Amino acid sequence: LQCFTCGASNSMRGAAFLTGMKNGLVLDVGGTTTDIGVLVSGFPRVKGIAAKIGGVATNFSLPDIVSIGLGGGSLVAPTGVVGPSSVGFRLPAEALIFGGKTTTATDIAVSKGLVDNFGKQPVKLDDTLVANALANVKEQIEATIDSVKVEEGEIEAILVGGGSFLVPDSLHGVSK
Repeated sequence: LQCFTCGASNSMRGAAFLTGMKNGLVLDVGGTTTDIGVLVSGFPRVKGIAAKIGGVATNFSLPDIVSIGLGGGSLVAPTGVVGPSSVGFRLPAEALIFGGKTTTATDIAVSKGLVDNFGKQPVKLDDTLVANALANVKEQIEATIDSVKVEEGEIEAILVGGGSFLVPDSLHGVSK
């Protein structure tokens, strides 16, 4: 027995259960990825096409979840592009806020004041870099939201995961 997308699926079910929301989006922002899926009647929407696993078409019913390389450990380029590469579980050793030498999305959030008391040392990054990185995060998330929606208009969303502080308060296509 193998499980596929079980982490994101369980996050979606948990979010639906804890909030009571039956229909909407769930954005699960972790350390390496952001998983976005649609809740339908409290359950993850199922893919409407055959799922490919390892390049092989299967007849499995899998949740329709889109993952992007954007999380708290995502690397930030000098231009402000965030991800898809990540320090992953090495965040406490490599991120600037922990005394490392790698600029991550979490460093951007701490520098902007989006998260308090995180890391071993405060970090203050160039304002332009921080603004560009946060704009890139927003752009990536909004594009992914657009890719999973099946109709025009706004939709409610639930944020979960340890990296959810990266998601801005306002997103195009999201009502609340």
